[in-house]
Amino acid sequence: MRVFFALLSLLLFATLPSCSTSECERKLENDYPEIPTYIKNQELAKHSEVTCTVKEHNSYTFYGYQEPEGKCHFFDVELTLENVLITTFSFLIDDKRQYDILVYEFESDEDLEKFKKFIPDASLYYEKNKEIHDFFEAKDKVYLYFHGIP
Repeated sequence: MRVFFALLSLLLFATLPSCSTSECERKLENDYPEIPTYIKNQELAKHSEVTCTVKEHNSYTFYGYQEPEGKCHFFDVELTLENVLITTFSFLIDDKRQYDILVYEFESDEDLEKFKKFIPDASLYYEKNKEIHDFFEAKDKVYLYFHGIP
């Protein structure tokens, strides 16, 4: 069974080819209904248009950093997983920047568990945006991870 991980990030420029708006909206409604619900509830975007891209990776490395015990220094950490499918949904917001939600599909529950252990330890962004993460944690193993500065 595939498991999902969603990542919200701020991108100023989209460079990947995308699906049509109607295809993306259907995919959101059918596969990830919690994403548009979250966008609407949090008023993150008024999306009249959504685009999506799908990219398959044989090997994908996630990068982050740790700041142990609240000290001012940090060190880089990384996690490499095999066979990761990434679907990116891009939404327009009022100031014309795009909020992207990235949905990561892992091949196994074991890979998801590795990733779930990596994220809280790997980045301060997780702790600063825990309320966003918690929304998805309660929804069918779909997780949201905020990366970037809005």
